[in-house]
Amino acid sequence: MALWAAIVAGAFVLPTAFDTVAWHVHELLFGFVAAAIAGFLLTAIPNWTGRLPLAGAPLAGLVLAWAAGRIAVAVSARSALLPRPSSTLFFPHCCWRSSPARSSPAATGATCR
Repeated sequence: MALWAAIVAGAFVLPTAFDTVAWHVHELLFGFVAAAIAGFLLTAIPNWTGRLPLAGAPLAGLVLAWAAGRIAVAVSARSALLPRPSSTLFFPHCCWRSSPARSSPAATGATCR
């Protein structure tokens, strides 16, 4: 929160290709909203389908995909080609991880709690 306040006040400048307002809008949509949707999908789908929730390395990979997008946008002035693919990589990764066809308790032999 302190970092955000410093950026909006102009006391700290991120090396991003976005202006302050565009950066904030982008982070709200692709950072906060994406994390909220992923949290819903990754907790609701296991509850509705009886599958085990995502944990361990697959969950860490999803978090890394989300963080890579946030970092890529924050330093986008230094690497113009990186932000677009890494910022949008999170959505397909999340959909693939939450896909019921990817793994089910019957297919993996796992039992639900």
